[in-house]
Amino acid sequence: ASTGAPTSSPSVSPTASPSVSPTGAPTSSPSVSPTASPVASTGSPTSSPSVSPTASPVASTGAPSSSPTASPVAPTKAPTKAPTSGSPCIERTFSNFLLKRTNRGALKIKNCKYLQRLKNQGKNITNICASTASTDKFKPAKDVCQVTCGTCSSNCVELGSATAYWITFGKKNHKTTKCEWLANKSAEAQEKACAFDESPIKKDVAKVVCPVTCKQC
Repeated sequence: ASTGAPTSSPSVSPTASPSVSPTGAPTSSPSVSPTASPVASTGSPTSSPSVSPTASPVASTGAPSSSPTASPVAPTKAPTKAPTSGSPCIERTFSNFLLKRTNRGALKIKNCKYLQRLKNQGKNITNICASTASTDKFKPAKDVCQVTCGTCSSNCVELGSATAYWITFGKKNHKTTKCEWLANKSAEAQEKACAFDESPIKKDVAKVVCPVTCKQC
């Protein structure tokens, strides 16, 4: 009697419970939900990149193409129509300025050629150009050598010592001139020298090198 009772109870109860409940629930839930979700999600990203990247490069390629094409034209016109502000400055090579006063009160005088040489040698001329020391006869470098010191109030500046193409004699006898020499020539001579738009040598034309004398600004 005691052997029959235990055999009947476990044979029915455990077998029915796992066969129905776990098998039905998990099978239906994952089979539908995961399959539908990836399909919808795949459609969304596919349409977004296909349109957006294609349109973006096309627009961006057009913009730079027009910009560089127009840009090189500007430098060609710049020398003849440079905007001017303030009064034009001409720096004479041998104009003197007060460099400093010695401890004994003596004056040390230099010219713009001296200052230009220092600058061309890579020397620091900041202190010289910042000096305000002056006398009734001699002004500071910042007022005398404004082109070298960069203190001119105008963007129309001319170095008297600068060299420009002047004229050609025969076929290949090219001549140059310094701006301060040209500035002392007759109006007719200046007009001829300043009329050239191109130079056959490495030196630029007078209207570019000597813009004040050539009345370009």
